[in-house]
Amino acid sequence: MTVSTLGLVLLYNLRKVQNMRRCTWVLALVAIMGLCVLPAAAYHEVGPTGEEGRCAGLNMADNKDHSIFLDSSVGGGMRNAISAVRTESLDPTTIETYTETDPSGYTDVEVFQAENSGTYICGVSWSGVSGVAWCTSVTPSLKCEKHVVEFNTDNVSTTTPNRRRWAACQELGHTLGLKHDKNENSCMLDSFYQAPNTYSQHDRDMFYNYY
Repeated sequence: MTVSTLGLVLLYNLRKVQNMRRCTWVLALVAIMGLCVLPAAAYHEVGPTGEEGRCAGLNMADNKDHSIFLDSSVGGGMRNAISAVRTESLDPTTIETYTETDPSGYTDVEVFQAENSGTYICGVSWSGVSGVAWCTSVTPSLKCEKHVVEFNTDNVSTTTPNRRRWAACQELGHTLGLKHDKNENSCMLDSFYQAPNTYSQHDRDMFYNYY
């Protein structure tokens, strides 16, 4: 077997591994051959997609520094939820968050809260949505320079603190490139009543791998 063939076999087998968190030994062998692969088990995160616009797909942030501006429309309950997600779920990873009192060209995430009963967001009834996130500015490297998050007042103002924290966890996860997930240990699980309010180990591994 040639070196190039062995490399292809390793890559093929790597893709078949289910739920693997770390593949250090495989990556080391591949690195010796001069090849480059993405982190293993990348099944619900996105890299630099270049996506921009309210109804476009997700895009990863352009760096690990995540500055967040909370508009005056954001209620106290959501402010507490966002603060808890920042300090307990994001800051312990490689992501470094902080808040800004005024939005600027360097703000990474602008957060709003609105009551839009009867309207539709990207073809989906707003009444069934707790929040949405989208990229508004893309860098030359196709990563997102600025995200906007908007929470639905009808849903987040009348629920429990735990559910508000889930909503904050999921939308901030979107601003870092996480898609909805079927993992019941992740707030990226798209279920208002069943999902936990923190990130899974795989989510955290993604932060370490990408940021």
